[in-house]
Amino acid sequence: MVPTVLAMLRRQKFIHLMLLAEIAVLTALIVNALAVVAATQQRWQTPTGVDEANIGVIRSIGVVGAANPSTAAQNLQLLREIPDVRSAAYGAPPLMNTSTIDVRRDAGARSATTRAYLFQGSQGLTATLGLDVVAGRTFTSDDPPPAGTLDDNSVLPVLITRKLSQRLFPDSDALGKVVYTNGNPMRVIGIVRYLRSQLTGADNDDMGVVSEIRIENENVGGAFTIRAKNGSLGRALPAAAALMEQHNTGHVQADVFTLTGKRLEYFASDMAVSRMLLTVIIVLIVMLACGLAGLTHFLVNKRQRQIGVMRAVGAMKRDIVFFFACENLIVSGSGAILGIVMAISLHVHLSERYGLAAPTSALVLVTALGMMAVSLSAVALTAGRAVRRTPMTLFG
Repeated sequence: MVPTVLAMLRRQKFIHLMLLAEIAVLTALIVNALAVVAATQQRWQTPTGVDEANIGVIRSIGVVGAANPSTAAQNLQLLREIPDVRSAAYGAPPLMNTSTIDVRRDAGARSATTRAYLFQGSQGLTATLGLDVVAGRTFTSDDPPPAGTLDDNSVLPVLITRKLSQRLFPDSDALGKVVYTNGNPMRVIGIVRYLRSQLTGADNDDMGVVSEIRIENENVGGAFTIRAKNGSLGRALPAAAALMEQHNTGHVQADVFTLTGKRLEYFASDMAVSRMLLTVIIVLIVMLACGLAGLTHFLVNKRQRQIGVMRAVGAMKRDIVFFFACENLIVSGSGAILGIVMAISLHVHLSERYGLAAPTSALVLVTALGMMAVSLSAVALTAGRAVRRTPMTLFG
């Protein structure tokens, strides 16, 4: 059987080389397209580290020249008195335009050890975000310094993420240590498991600092964040927005949104690209299957006499299908192996230019096996038509 298959491949080598090249190119393209889709899905499922399902934000912006009767502290008190609100704070959650700061271990260091996202807000910000403090402690009511008393020498108590702690102090404990920024020095009082400002997939997404400042009579605009009781955000957020609008006549509400909705908005373009890539992948696979079916039909018609001889000497129907399947297995297997090599080379080029995530070994293997399965299925179904012919029919 094997010598016969190889002999037939040599006789039709141009056709089979074209098929091999098609499978290789499609494998390389599909592997890298699926890698993009998989990376997007992984980022979509990455937690920010906060209680996203119960967090809503009201961006209340002051109008220039307009007097506002309510202070920030009064606004927070109003929000906390809403029955469905668990806690409230002034300050923005993840997935918004969080500022970044340089962080140094030593005051005299000329360059920063790393950069980190700064989550700075009012008293209660940590509780409102629902952060998981895994070492040290969270803020107490006495920790946040009053905003009016701050100067350049004030040392702020802060929480930092575990990732940032490991980056700053890989061989020691960060708790109790003072770190230095382009602003106030900061003393680490606790370590947070996760707090990702962005979801790009980069390590610095999880480099975060949380600082609470006590605000009282300040008339400030910005993000007022609430954390609702479980399952009640749909009632709490509209009530909070209406209350803020009623008591802040000198402000306008630029935006009111849930953090779950912000995540959907954040990934909208990436998910659209993923859907487009999946559509392209399906079209390519269908085109490959149709092309293989057409090629197999052509080869079957061209080899009617050979098939008739095989049937006449006692070949079973399954033997003929197996013969064509073996041909395709050699071609598709070779194409898949070549496609893997091309996929790796293509990824190297794309990662240097666009920073795309590398496809996993499992993804590469599954894609290659999937291409072979599609090829074999298309060939087997088409070749099955040949086995329904009798020897007399095949000889005409």
